Amino acid sequence: MSSGFYNLLSFIDNIYETYENIQENHENIRNIRNFRNILNIRNINGDYNNNKHIISNISDIFKENKENENKEDNISNIISYVVTNYVNSINDINNDINNDINNDINNDINNDINNDINNDINNDINNDIIKKVKKHKIIKKHAKKNIQQINYIQNYNNLVPNENVKTIELIIARYNENISFLNNEQFKNFKIHLYNKGPKITDENIKNNPNIIIHKLLNVGKCDHTYLFHIIKNYNNLADITIFLPASYFYLQKKIKNANKILNDTLNYKKSIFPVKKLGRKNYQSLYNFNIPFFKTSLKANQTLGNNKSYKTKLSPIRPYGKWFQHNFDKNIHKDIYNCDFVIYTGMFSVYKEMIQKYDRNLYKRLIKYVNTDINPEAGHFIERIWACLFYPFDNSLLFLNKFV
Repeated sequence: MSSGFYNLLSFIDNIYETYENIQENHENIRNIRNFRNILNIRNINGDYNNNKHIISNISDIFKENKENENKEDNISNIISYVVTNYVNSINDINNDINNDINNDINNDINNDINNDINNDINNDINNDIIKKVKKHKIIKKHAKKNIQQINYIQNYNNLVPNENVKTIELIIARYNENISFLNNEQFKNFKIHLYNKGPKITDENIKNNPNIIIHKLLNVGKCDHTYLFHIIKNYNNLADITIFLPASYFYLQKKIKNANKILNDTLNYKKSIFPVKKLGRKNYQSLYNFNIPFFKTSLKANQTLGNNKSYKTKLSPIRPYGKWFQHNFDKNIHKDIYNCDFVIYTGMFSVYKEMIQKYDRNLYKRLIKYVNTDINPEAGHFIERIWACLFYPFDNSLLFLNKFV
């Protein structure tokens, strides 16, 4: 508190001290009045002059106390005024204190709220920025990947058919599928090699179709064995373009669109067609540890036959995929294979004979040995992942992104 306030308190103490003296004079006045009444001058016995001195003294005293009484009234008014102002001052001080406290509390609350809001806003902004940066990096990464992909994927507009292509053959790998779809108009322009590894074909239209040649094979190695068997057997007599398809494609939604594109574009543009997935060197190298000890075929019709009920694969004698790859391909001889980072999944593509004949038939003979003894060989999935690289760098070919894997 200020020094002025302490001076006010000291002044009030002096007033109260004066007030106590006045109270004492009040007591004297009451005593004099009582004495005056007792004396009752008009009834006093004795000479008036003898009592005049006493009366004079009493009057003086009375007069003095009357003045003190007036002073008392003034002092009382002063005290009342001072006390009132004192109380008002105290109230003002309390109000100021309360206002200061309330202002401080409100300011603290507002500051806390503002800080919380600012922190939330900043956090939201920072999180948004982080998300946008991450999204930008992802987009940039995919953009870079797509740009690399575009270097290989040619535009389908205004393509000139390859006039050097005279013959196109279609290879169908069948197990237990209904193959009546081969009677459709779409297949009338193809010479078809139908490799059957399942039940006997009973469709008379197919059996009597001069454009369809039926080959019976043992049920081993799935479609990869079928493709290798055809390449090895016809290595020197391959069509200008060979289309490879599993018969199951017609019944699997994720395959039929790609298969129809391969069939139609190969026929229209007379070019090899590859539905590829570009992994990039780093991701392709991550395939090194790939292995697949269990595999269940996609089509239910093909799950009902065969003696393998557990879906266990016959493990490759050399595994995982990376070791198998290095064992079968030499960096000096197969440079393009080592530079490739594409994969063809789902076992569907069309290819120039020159691409197949780029490597000696003995390479295909070596590969077929991994898939010629079991219905569900693990190495078949290794071969599936090497088809694209066998034909890389896709000269004068059409590629499109395989969106279904």
